[in-house]
Amino acid sequence: MRSLIRNDKKYSMNSKYEKSSNNELIRYGFNVLKKDFLIFIGRNLSYCFNAPYTINVVLTRSCNARCIMCNSWKDHRSNELDISQWKKIIQDLRSWIGPHRISFSGGEPFLKEGFLELLKYCSDRKIRPTVLTNGSFFDENRIPRILDSGVANVIFSLYSKDPGVHDRYKGIPGLHQKVVSAIRMIKQSRKPVRVGVLCVVTKDNYNTLSDFSDWVQGLGIDSIDFGPIRDALNPEGHALFSSVASPSNPLWQVGQPELLDQQIDLLLSKKKAGYPIVTPASDLISFKSYFRGPSELPSKGSCEIGFRNLIIMPDGDIMFCFYYPPIGNIRNGTIRKTWYSSEAQKQRKILLHCMKPCVSGCLREFSLRDKIFQFFHES
Repeated sequence: MRSLIRNDKKYSMNSKYEKSSNNELIRYGFNVLKKDFLIFIGRNLSYCFNAPYTINVVLTRSCNARCIMCNSWKDHRSNELDISQWKKIIQDLRSWIGPHRISFSGGEPFLKEGFLELLKYCSDRKIRPTVLTNGSFFDENRIPRILDSGVANVIFSLYSKDPGVHDRYKGIPGLHQKVVSAIRMIKQSRKPVRVGVLCVVTKDNYNTLSDFSDWVQGLGIDSIDFGPIRDALNPEGHALFSSVASPSNPLWQVGQPELLDQQIDLLLSKKKAGYPIVTPASDLISFKSYFRGPSELPSKGSCEIGFRNLIIMPDGDIMFCFYYPPIGNIRNGTIRKTWYSSEAQKQRKILLHCMKPCVSGCLREFSLRDKIFQFFHES
């Protein structure tokens, strides 16, 4: 453990920190067991007794990137909630489920006016915010302000060790270098902010995944996550992605599936050896089938997302899953009321029998080992 001072008080401070961490882990383990038990009961009775496991906020559709596999930046709808409305939502969540974690994404969340103020609002209420970002707003002037906002985790989209590949996918020249510089600055700051990367697997990087994980490990990354390329829908729909990859999408067509298999096996070995790869082993293995064609990917047969996942969209729509319609809107009632509503219960029953082949990260079924691993790498 890194020492903060150089005197005899060092040991007692570290012991106090370790005791606090151990207590937090015990509370985390108890909450996991409690929620999993309630979900187990709810599944069998087709009724939800628990609060949501994960809370994901799509803060805005606006984006300054022009990702070649995404259309969300083309969405110019103007009925988005403002920061004052988001603060009310955050307070309602805090009153309902107590201290928790919340993830903000977009679009690009840092484009939202007042976002740093919202992060501070969360932190002041013992809500740990995670931000998924393209990194374009992270420069020498902004990074100190971002780190002082109370953000707990920053996840950068980073698709390759090769700047040319990454910048071509994101549509922002020079973005790769900016992200790498931001990672180094955050790690050098010694602020209690964890840094992760999310790598989308495509035909242009599937054969370098192992080298990529070595490279970001060398940057001091706290978490590495992998997700497969998915097709974006048009801006008129609520869904951001279709349920499976499309063989017509050239970005999805892996030329040598056997080489992908080798890369996945290397990632599994590195995960086992202690690399901070938070993608569950079962998800990594599923990539082998996914890139051979949708028909090769088995369906989950039963999905618990309606008991675990809460998504709030920029216009206030409340969802379980991007592939299904909203269960309500925050403008028409509280989140808690919507979560336990008859419409929510109806959709949960449908989701419990969902047969769509899917590799969405929000549908992951983490083992207890995965959950403990994630606690240490994202807390």
